[in-house]
Amino acid sequence: MDDLLSQVIDHQVKANQKLDELKMITKTQYQRFTNGLTKKHKKRTVQSTHSIFCTAMNKAVELEMLPFNKFQNVSITKKDDVVKTNYLTKDEVSIFMDAAAASPFHHFIMVPLLLRTGMRKGEMLALTWDDIDLVHKRIKITKSRDKSSCHPPKTASSIRTIAIDDTLIDQLKQYQTWQKKERLKHKICFDSEYMLTIPNGREMGEYGVNKVINMILAKTSLHHITPHGLRHTHAIMLLESGADIKSVSDRLGHANVTMTANVYVHFTQNLENEMVSNLDAYLGK
Repeated sequence: MDDLLSQVIDHQVKANQKLDELKMITKTQYQRFTNGLTKKHKKRTVQSTHSIFCTAMNKAVELEMLPFNKFQNVSITKKDDVVKTNYLTKDEVSIFMDAAAASPFHHFIMVPLLLRTGMRKGEMLALTWDDIDLVHKRIKITKSRDKSSCHPPKTASSIRTIAIDDTLIDQLKQYQTWQKKERLKHKICFDSEYMLTIPNGREMGEYGVNKVINMILAKTSLHHITPHGLRHTHAIMLLESGADIKSVSDRLGHANVTMTANVYVHFTQNLENEMVSNLDAYLGK
């Protein structure tokens, strides 16, 4: 009996110690903690974890163990939320393309590739000429490349074949011609298996893509975007031009439509409002 009572008291003392430690945590510290979780886990998972934690804190307040729940109203945001600023409008795209056109051709070609396909930077870097079908106007996306290796994509849905337009077809043909001419200029020329190369034939790397986008932006007064911002821009332009969310999701290689809708929720809501207004105008005739 004494042993049992001792265990109960010991457990309670430890519980009180944990509660005292919890009281020491500030809301700012907890916000930083949740921000760190979003880098490792899905936003929905972090939201669920936060909800369970807040339920426990509310119970502690109800039992008068805590004066109030200071962890409520913490913002759960994820990297993809950056899409709110990491994209270009239609007019800004024109400015960006003009600046890109004034750049070396091996810099320029990356811009329409990202902008007109919506592929990820790593997917673009992993492309070979065998992945490009200039006759049937298709690109096969089956892998991704980073500074360490070329590897399969994270999800099966990322493996896809997408259609490309005539403008990009023409630009890719010009790029092929450029590569052949550059090989003749250099006494020592590398024979990279990848499609994107610098003038001496060596493949372009991750840092190179980032640097090119920044150099093009420096020629304009546009706000900063990343290579991934061109992917966002592609998706938004598709939605604004009338493409359905399922087609956009498939083209981007998203795991499901819900993911696409969550990332571009602000834009899909605007399109829905416009659709309802058009219906109202039609019925009013």
